Amino acid sequence: METQTVVEQELRAEDGSAVSIRPAPEGEILETRDSRGRLLFEYEPATGRGIVHCAGDLRFQSEGTVEFAAKRGIRIETPKLSAQVSETVYEGKTLIVQGEKKGTYRINPKFSR
Repeated sequence: METQTVVEQELRAEDGSAVSIRPAPEGEILETRDSRGRLLFEYEPATGRGIVHCAGDLRFQSEGTVEFAAKRGIRIETPKLSAQVSETVYEGKTLIVQGEKKGTYRINPKFSR
């Protein structure tokens, strides 16, 4: 396989927002920036990893369903997580709830009526 040197390239809109390809040690990175130059999205072709960046709040809103699907798992890292739901449905083999002071609880979802 022939290797090529990645040269930084940029495509800029009238408002100053831009899409660019920049060289990186692991290959190249594709970036999307807003008109103030803030990074919004980056994609690493070598790893297949995409990252959404946001300086403020980020909201996903849909008239339908919002789905997150991953082969190896979904991880949320935050100091606080809150949810407002009218119904919670869990489908799986084991539900694990862990707390710093209250221990670890395993709930087997085999309920009898």
